[in-house]
Amino acid sequence: MRNAAGKAFQAWKSLLSYLALNNLKLLEDRYKGFKRVGSRSIPLHEWIAAVMPANRMTEVASIIEERIYIVTELTALALQLHEFQYDGPDPEGIKSKIPSEDTARELTRISLMKSKEIIRSLEREM
Repeated sequence: MRNAAGKAFQAWKSLLSYLALNNLKLLEDRYKGFKRVGSRSIPLHEWIAAVMPANRMTEVASIIEERIYIVTELTALALQLHEFQYDGPDPEGIKSKIPSEDTARELTRISLMKSKEIIRSLEREM
């Protein structure tokens, strides 16, 4: 179950990156400057959108939320699944907010179902 939760997190991280890359103008004002990558420098907002570091996911989601409803909630859920992947179930809620594997299973299912809905809505727009 921990592996499945991690896969759901990665799936959401990839989808959030895609959404950010399609909404670069929204990120441009927040992330100014450049990021050095090897011998090149690229705009910071483009690097964040492409790499989608876990520590920026909530912030990026809050920016994109104005265009795509529910992105912030799904990002919070994905980050909880990410914690569960590393810490496992925690009935006391100290290391993970997910108390059991059954809860993790249901949250993973919800995360994937909602991600699929967003992908379908993007397909309809094309």
